[in-house]
Amino acid sequence: MEKLLFTKSERRSIIFLIGIGLAFQTYSIYLKPNNSLSIHPSLNDYLTSVNIETIDSSELVLLKQPKNNEKSKIGNEDSKDNTEFNNVMQERNSSFQLFNFDPNSSDSIGFIKLGLRPWTVNNILKYRNHNGVFKKSSDLQKIYSLDSITFDRIKGYCSIDSERLKPKKLLSKDNLPTSFKTNFVNINLADTSLLKTIYGIGPKLASRIIKYRKNIGGFHSVNQLTEVYGIEKEIIVKNSSILTCTGPLKKVSINTISKDSLVKHFYFNFKTANAILKYRKQHGKIESPDALNKIIAIDSLTKTKIKPYIDFT
Repeated sequence: MEKLLFTKSERRSIIFLIGIGLAFQTYSIYLKPNNSLSIHPSLNDYLTSVNIETIDSSELVLLKQPKNNEKSKIGNEDSKDNTEFNNVMQERNSSFQLFNFDPNSSDSIGFIKLGLRPWTVNNILKYRNHNGVFKKSSDLQKIYSLDSITFDRIKGYCSIDSERLKPKKLLSKDNLPTSFKTNFVNINLADTSLLKTIYGIGPKLASRIIKYRKNIGGFHSVNQLTEVYGIEKEIIVKNSSILTCTGPLKKVSINTISKDSLVKHFYFNFKTANAILKYRKQHGKIESPDALNKIIAIDSLTKTKIKPYIDFT
C-alpha cells in the first residue's frame, strides 16, 4: 500500500488552510457581536403590541441594549455626540405616558409605559427581588442604566406608599388575634382532660403527670415532665410552644419539718432527710442555699433538685 507523501510547499499550504479555519471558528464563538436584546418575560405582551413601523431609526438606536462586559460609552463621547443623544432622548420621552407610580409595586408594563427601557426595567425588578426598597424618589438613581433625563421626567410622579415601609409588628402571645390564639397548657393547673390534648399524652401519662406533680409539690420547669415515667424528651420538644409552667410551689419548712414528713416528698429520701436533721442538730438552722451546700452527705444533683422546694425561714 502506497503512503501519501506531500512536498514541503504542500504541507505549508495545508497548515495555512487549517489556521484560517481555526481563526474563523474562534471569531464565530468568541468575537462575533451579540446584538440580541434580553427582555424580561413579563414585557412580551406589551412589546409585541407595539407597531415596529412607527419606530424611527433614532428609536432603534435607543432600543439597542449595551453589552454586559462594557459600560455605556455615551458619557465618554464628545459634546456633539452628547447633544445628539439628548435630543433623541427628549424626542423619545415625549411619546410616553406620565402617571403616578410606586416603584416598589409597579409592574413591568407600567415602567415601559413611563418610558423606561427594557433592561432598565429588568434592573429595577432584580433590585426588588433582592429585597431592595425605594424609600424616596431619588433612590431610583441607584438603578444602573436609568438615564438622568428619564429620571428628571418621572421623579415628580413617583408616589411611594409609606405604609409599605413601616416595619411589621411582631405578634406575641398577648396580641394574637382571636383566630390565631393557641390553647396553652399550664402543667401546674391542667387536669387530665386538658393534659390529654397535648401531643403524645394519653390517659395513663396524664394521670402520672398529676400524681407526680402532687408528690413534688408542683413543677418549676417544663423539663421536669421528663422525670415522669413514660414521657420522652421528644414529647417536650414537640409541645414546647404550648406548654407553660406557672404557679406557686408547695415548699417544705426545712428547719421545722420532721423526718417522717420530709421523706414523703418525692425528692427527699431517707439519706437526704437524715443528713438535714443531723446538720440542724449540730449547726442549727439552715438559713440559705449556701448553708445547704455545706451538707456533704447530700450530692450536688439532689441539692439542685430540692432547692426550689425549700423554705429557709
